[in-house]
Order: sequence, then structure tokens, then C-alpha cells
Amino acid sequence: MPRVTPEHTAARRRLILDAARAVFARKGTRAATIEDICAEAGISAGGIYTHFPSKAAIREAIHAEARAANRRFPAAIRAAPDPLAALQDMAGDMFKLLDAPELQADHRMSLQMHADAVTDPELAASYAEIHVDMMQAIRGILDEAVAGGRLPETLDTEYLAWTMVALYQGARVQKLLVPSLDTARLGQMVRRLLAGVLGG
Repeated sequence: MPRVTPEHTAARRRLILDAARAVFARKGTRAATIEDICAEAGISAGGIYTHFPSKAAIREAIHAEARAANRRFPAAIRAAPDPLAALQDMAGDMFKLLDAPELQADHRMSLQMHADAVTDPELAASYAEIHVDMMQAIRGILDEAVAGGRLPETLDTEYLAWTMVALYQGARVQKLLVPSLDTARLGQMVRRLLAGVLGG
């Protein structure tokens, strides 16, 4: 039997996860089946179960990738000469992601998952971790600015961070429902709102 290389395993997992994203974006996670993912990926059910024991495991792997991707943003902000200014720039620029062609399936999948999570506590808990991770990362940057004397100690950093997460997630929904929404103007407005809270 030929040896299965790590590269082959990684490529097969990538194929399955990309196929699952496409299916979840079209049908939602609850309605999607392993058979749907098989058809999208062009492989057998056995080929999927070799790498993932269940649809839930596929979904969790997608969430894990999302959490890992999100961690890049706070890392880049902390590496900037002025992290607080970089945070404000990121908050405005993130709306450009809503227009990125390569992310449209992910945006649709996100909307589907939000809807499915309303009646699926397990999905809700898993998906919420993505938002909690991002909120905590943003709050950490704000807390550092408070500790450094750049922001007032009375600032509710936790709920400012939640507000920033909610603005982006809400904009994802609105962009899908109203494709003509001008994301550049959204970004400008968020910058003005944050300037009023953070200064600058």
C-alpha cells in the first residue's frame, strides 16, 4: 500500500473543507448532508470519514480556521507603531472584506450559520467562540491603551469591543440583503463613530 504523505492528507482535508463551505453557503449547515459534501468534493463518503468523523467535525474545523484567521488581525495591530490608530483603521477597512469576491461564499455561509444557530445550541456555542475570540482580542488592545493612559479608565472596553464585532457582523447581513450597500461609506462612518469614542 502506498504511503499517504502529510501533503496528500492536508490537500484532501482542504478539498473537503472547501466543498463543505460551498455547500453550507447554499443550504445551511443543518440541511446540508455528507452526501452533498461528497458530491461537491467529488469523493466518496469513505474519503470524508477518513478525515472527519461527522458533519459536526467538519463544521468545527471550519470554525477553527476562522478563529485562527481572526487572530492575525490583533497580532498585526499590536505590531503597528500606534496600535490604537491601527485598530481604528482596521475597524474602517474591514468593511472592504464584504466586497471581496473570494469571500462571498464565506459571507453567505456565515448568514446561514447564524440562522441555523437560533435553533441549534451546539452550533450556537461553537460559532459564538469565533465572535468571543475577536471581542477579547479587541478588548485586550483597548485595555492596553487604558493602562497606558491613552483612553479613560471609565471606558467600557468590553462592550466597545462587542460593538465593533456586532457592527461588522450586522454589516455582513445587510450587504447580502442589500448588495448595493456602499461599504466604503460604512467604513467612513465607523471611523467617525470610533473617533468620537477613542479620539483622533
